[in-house]
Amino acid sequence: MNAVHGADTAMEIPCKEEAEGLFDCLGESCIVCFVEIFEDLDEDSTCESLHDDDDFCNLINGCIVECGANDCTAPAVELETCVETNYSNAEREAPCPGLCDKLKEDFSGETYKIA
Repeated sequence: MNAVHGADTAMEIPCKEEAEGLFDCLGESCIVCFVEIFEDLDEDSTCESLHDDDDFCNLINGCIVECGANDCTAPAVELETCVETNYSNAEREAPCPGLCDKLKEDFSGETYKIA
């Protein structure tokens, strides 16, 4: 996120405009929710330690609920398309595959749950 918002305007970052569009749609409270979680991580946090930490995924789930106020499908698709076009598969890989996979999104708008 810092790479998008804190970038030198002369430096070209692929998909910066699309990422900013998604961030604008999600809203400040949504972005702050995720930022606070990652700021609170220990420097020694590993994928394995996060997999074992139910609180981490519950906090992520809370942010998903926080972010559900706006329909940001269109800017999300724009960003995803841009990333697929401008970044290799290796660059797009999740840093911790499977992390919080137990989160199940209920797109009916009712709630998000951990299974």
